[in-house]
Amino acid sequence: MVNSLMRSVWREGLEWYRSILEAIPGETGCKIRNALYGYRAQSGCRVLRGVIIYSPAKLVLGRNVGISPHTQLNAAGGIEIGDDTLIGPGCMIWSVNHRFEDLDAAIRCQGYEPAKITIERDCWIAAGSVVLPGVRIGAGSVVAAGSVVTHSCEPGSIVAGVPAQLVRKRGR
Repeated sequence: MVNSLMRSVWREGLEWYRSILEAIPGETGCKIRNALYGYRAQSGCRVLRGVIIYSPAKLVLGRNVGISPHTQLNAAGGIEIGDDTLIGPGCMIWSVNHRFEDLDAAIRCQGYEPAKITIERDCWIAAGSVVLPGVRIGAGSVVAAGSVVTHSCEPGSIVAGVPAQLVRKRGR
């Protein structure tokens, strides 16, 4: 009972700590988050104020990655974001799904199915987009605002919609 209480207090304290880190404004806040939040970030990363990260130990950011406010990343299944990638405001990048096949058990009791997300270098994930577990977004791709990416896309793709579909390739 005491160990359970201590674990609960520890988890709550960690949430408070990360909430404070999420709220620090400006370049100072970006530098402090990169150093103390628990994810791995290379130089030039800007994780702006108000970004929520679940399982930060499984998040890897390349050089010069920018993540805008009100974005949520659940890295429990692993998330890797390549150099020079931009994540617009209000995006959700979620590397786990609930399991739900057992009709005799509540969904909340069935655990999770993790699947790594890879966003390669020089991508732009526009505002309000959702990237779901197991997706790989190829280098130089653009995800249009409000899209829901359920499948991987080739390098240089422009995808849009719900679910996101190839609109065209860049440079044409």
